[in-house]
Amino acid sequence: MAASRRQYWAGLCLILLACASLSIISTFAKLAYESGATPTTLVWMRFASFVVVIGAYHLIRRRRLRLTTRQLCGAGIMAIGMLMNSIGYLGSVAYISVGLQVVLFYTFPIITMLLSLAIRSEKPSVTKIACMFAAFGGVVLASSQSIGSASDWRGVVLVLMGATGLAIAVVSGNRAMRGASPLTMNLWMNVWMALIFSGLIAVPGMGSLLGDFVLPAGGLAWFGAIAASACYILGFSTFFIAVQLLPPSQTGIMMNLEPFIATISAMLILHEPTHPTQWIGMSVILGALALSSLLGAGRG
Repeated sequence: MAASRRQYWAGLCLILLACASLSIISTFAKLAYESGATPTTLVWMRFASFVVVIGAYHLIRRRRLRLTTRQLCGAGIMAIGMLMNSIGYLGSVAYISVGLQVVLFYTFPIITMLLSLAIRSEKPSVTKIACMFAAFGGVVLASSQSIGSASDWRGVVLVLMGATGLAIAVVSGNRAMRGASPLTMNLWMNVWMALIFSGLIAVPGMGSLLGDFVLPAGGLAWFGAIAASACYILGFSTFFIAVQLLPPSQTGIMMNLEPFIATISAMLILHEPTHPTQWIGMSVILGALALSSLLGAGRG
C-alpha cells in the first residue's frame, strides 16, 4: 500500500513537470510563427530533435534499444496517437483562436475516460468523473475571453484530432509501457513519428494545411523553435513516465493544469492581458485537480 502511494505521488510530480513543459510550447511556437516558421517546421523539428538528443543519450550511456514485439506494437499505437496530437495541436492555432483551441483540446480527458471505459482498462468513480467535468468547466471559463467569434472548420477538426490522439496515447501507454524503459519507448515513438511525418509532408495539400517546410529565419524564430523543441523533449519524456504510474483518467484530469500554466506564460512572455473570469476558471481547475489527486491517493 505504501509503495503504491509513493508511486502515485511520484506520478503526480512527473505529470506536473510534464504540464509545465508542454503548456509553454504554444507560447514559444507563437513566437516562431510570428517570425516566419510554420507548423510543419515545428512538428518535424520536435520529432527530429527528440531522436537526436535521446538517441545520443542512449549511445553515450550504452543503453539497450531493443524492445519486445508487444512493446514495439504499443510504441506504434502511441506514435499514431501522438502524431495526431502534434499535427492537430500545432496546426489548429493557425485557423482558430487560442481560446477556442484550448477549450476543444481539453475535451481529451473526457475522451480518455470514455476510451478507458470502452476497453475496460479503468472504471473511474463518480466523484472523479465530476472532478473531470468541473476541471473542463474551469477551462471554458479560463478561455472564455479569448475564444473569439470567428472559427475555421479546419482548425476545429485539427484540434479535435489532436485531443483524440492524446487520449489514445494515454490509454494505450498505460498498458504498452509496462516493463519497458520509458525513454527507449519514447525514442522509438519519435523515430516512427519523424519517418511518418516526413512522408506526410510530401502528400499534396499538406503544405496548404500546415504550411511548407521552411527553416526559421532570424534569432527570434530560431529561439522559439528551439525552446518549443526543448520543452517537448522534457515534457514528452516525463509525461510517459507518469503514464506508467497513474490511472489513465487521473493522467487526463491532471493535464487540465496546462491551461493555467499556459495563461501565466502568455501573460509573462507575450504580455497578454487577463480577465477576472480567467482567474475564476483557473481556480476551479486547481480545485478539481486537488480534489481528484487527494481522492486518488486515498485509494493508493
